[in-house]
Amino acid sequence: MLPTRFTKIDLLTVGDHWFLETTDLCYFLGEYNARKGFGHSPTNQHVYNIKMPMTYRGTPRWRYKDRSIHVAISSLREAFGERVNQITLVPIPPSKTPSHSEYDNRIGQIAQGVVAGTRGNVVELIHQTIDMEASHRAQESGRARASIEELVAAYQVNSEQATACNPIIGIFDDVLTTGRHFKAMQRVIRHHLPQALVLGFFVARCVPEASTSQS
Repeated sequence: MLPTRFTKIDLLTVGDHWFLETTDLCYFLGEYNARKGFGHSPTNQHVYNIKMPMTYRGTPRWRYKDRSIHVAISSLREAFGERVNQITLVPIPPSKTPSHSEYDNRIGQIAQGVVAGTRGNVVELIHQTIDMEASHRAQESGRARASIEELVAAYQVNSEQATACNPIIGIFDDVLTTGRHFKAMQRVIRHHLPQALVLGFFVARCVPEASTSQS
């Protein structure tokens, strides 16, 4: 299982996530160790499953992705409790556009499961207009990841959906690593909805290795 209570990114952990500022309000369930492998912890296991590539769809392994998505939904629902009724979850868009064979809307799927049957809602307020390499794959290969400015340029706001947003917006993703995607989404949302309180919610945060200087 995953933890069922949120932990706040605080002054002790904010430095693990390069682009976050001390004023950012971000919350997570578990801690993920990227280089420790699948069996390091239940959180590692679920994150690996949730991120399973679409190439495995239709194979026996796919059931593990489905199971971990349901575990994430259940854990997040318990962590939010009644607070979910006041929040609009805005999923960080997939790295690939819908026409791409690797398009994986797992974040939207989890978010929809979290708010199902509540007064909270999910608004896919921002869409990505170009295909990019998934951040975790770029990290594993050592290739440069898109900058915040590049992400902002690739994001397109669905203005018609903005009216459906509650005053509290929760940017939602599976793993908080450097905070690039969160900060890019935060910038775009605040430009279009300057009065909204923008928070971040994550299934897990990535814990950097002690020997590295980057998360």
